[in-house]
Amino acid sequence: MAGPDGVADIQVGEPGKYQLTVLADQYSNPDQHIEFARWLDETYKPPKRSRFPPPSCSKWGLTVYQKVGETFVDLSGYPVDPRRIKQFTIRSAQGDLFTFKNGQPAWIPASRVARFQNGLIVTNLQYSVIDMQVDGSNVVNKSQQRFFGTRMIPGRFP
Repeated sequence: MAGPDGVADIQVGEPGKYQLTVLADQYSNPDQHIEFARWLDETYKPPKRSRFPPPSCSKWGLTVYQKVGETFVDLSGYPVDPRRIKQFTIRSAQGDLFTFKNGQPAWIPASRVARFQNGLIVTNLQYSVIDMQVDGSNVVNKSQQRFFGTRMIPGRFP
């Protein structure tokens, strides 16, 4: 189990090779789920066999998905009936497109993990609204409205 800083300490009985598995399915939050993203080296698949004690610590990154819903208001702040909205599309800063059609909450990646010289870095993903079809017309200026998938502390996992 990781602490608030995202670090998990592993105790082993004897030196040797052990198989490491990230148990992301045991994380319990109804509005988030996590998936294994990568190890610190160029390995992108769990599990991994590692020697303990290692010459350096073993690090891995997780992708956090956030369940997001939507509410719509007009320019005067009044609610817009969701039945008038045929669909809307958002794009992440990395270019991933998501189109929503049913008005139900959906899962979007809230963060990504990248490898840098000093280790793995978590980036919170920003999204922009690309298109929103209301009564057959697009009612947004492309990329003008922006938001983050979650309110995470940069560089930390929940």
